[in-house]
Amino acid sequence: MMFKTESESAYRAQLTQLCTAINNGRSDLACYQQNFLGGHRQALEKSFPFTRQLLGEPVFLALANAYVKNYPSVHWDINRYGEALSQLLAAQCQSARADDYDWNLMSAVALVEHSISQLYYSPPNTTLPIQLLPPHCAALAISSTEKFTKGLVTCHRYVDVSPTISLAQTLVLRWQGLRILLTNSAVERLSESDYV
Repeated sequence: MMFKTESESAYRAQLTQLCTAINNGRSDLACYQQNFLGGHRQALEKSFPFTRQLLGEPVFLALANAYVKNYPSVHWDINRYGEALSQLLAAQCQSARADDYDWNLMSAVALVEHSISQLYYSPPNTTLPIQLLPPHCAALAISSTEKFTKGLVTCHRYVDVSPTISLAQTLVLRWQGLRILLTNSAVERLSESDYV
């Protein structure tokens, strides 16, 4: 990540240092630990509601707590926190609970949700291709497009999904007016009657 100014770079370094000190349990910062953990966990809950719904509350909270303790924020805006949650979920394929969920699908859903958050806080007219890995593509290709679409738009009410979307193809997020559109094309436009 490139920083535009020295002050942004210095702020990031100070923020990283503080987060590391809190996570390492430095005694003079103990009063901040629960606030830090709770605030970052809430940011994950806000950005990843569909992932949370699919995993269930106890599993999501356990993974969110592990994420907060092991992945410090790399951006000053907490709304952008969670950039590596998809990787943490994908790594669960090697865990004791490897057979409990389709972790590649969970990882793909988290990647789409993080991309939605990134676009939401980006300037208008931004287009964001979603860089899915081969395991993500395979998991999405066999999942139900209808269930995926319904879950996504239920959890992210400002997102519309193209009725012709193919989860087996490249996914693109972009602004369409005041709403975010998930599609396979950077130029597709939906009319009011097309919204899912």
